[in-house]
Amino acid sequence: MDREQADAHQQDLERLEIFDALVAAGARRDEVLQLVSQAPDPDAAVQAIQDLLHIAEVPAAAVIDLQIRHLTISGRERVLASRDELRAQIEGRR
Repeated sequence: MDREQADAHQQDLERLEIFDALVAAGARRDEVLQLVSQAPDPDAAVQAIQDLLHIAEVPAAAVIDLQIRHLTISGRERVLASRDELRAQIEGRR
């Protein structure tokens, strides 16, 4: 794998980490919404999401930046499908 491919692979892994966090947040949406609504500021919300979902800062920030419409059934299905597609692409390169 050359440098460009390695960089692309790393970016895909980071995107996958975000999709995994979004899927987890969708599954625990009531808890996520409660934590975010009770947080005094965005940084505290990110930390609370990190603690709840056991994820890193960047995916947690993606969760709090998530538009509420993505928590609908169809929105969650699209996120899940995107995650699964990306995972298949990554695994196909191995």
